Amino acid sequence: MKSHMITATPTDPDGLLPVAGTEVARHQRFRPGLFLHDLWVLAKARVVSLLVFTAAVGEILAPNALIHWQSALAGLFGIALAGGAGGVLNQIVEPDLDQHMRRTLHRPLAEGRISRRGAIVYASLLMTAAIAILAWGTNPLTLILTLAGTVGYDVS
Repeated sequence: MKSHMITATPTDPDGLLPVAGTEVARHQRFRPGLFLHDLWVLAKARVVSLLVFTAAVGEILAPNALIHWQSALAGLFGIALAGGAGGVLNQIVEPDLDQHMRRTLHRPLAEGRISRRGAIVYASLLMTAAIAILAWGTNPLTLILTLAGTVGYDVS
């Protein structure tokens, strides 16, 4: 069975694939499992899980936590999505640094497995979903603080 090579073109509508002719495009085969893993890594899901855990503990310790469980779940889900968007934005800002540090050398953007444009689209989708969920299921303060935390993570 013959597998196909990545062939990103200027007409790639989502811009998620590397540009044709790059080192990655010539030598790496497109695998959906790897692509999903790259999205997971790009969103820094392991770090985000710590944010969600911390928020969940706060929700559990809050008075009358069980009464407002739907709002709590919306908050946790929104925080997870916003944290993921922050992780992506952080890597968009620092790809040159990531290419020179041993710990970050193999990140999807640093190796070119996901394009900068694709990462921007991904971060935008995550942040849009986070804003929608937080606006619908929580209160304005939660939304504002989550947005401030996301921006603060990327600026620092």
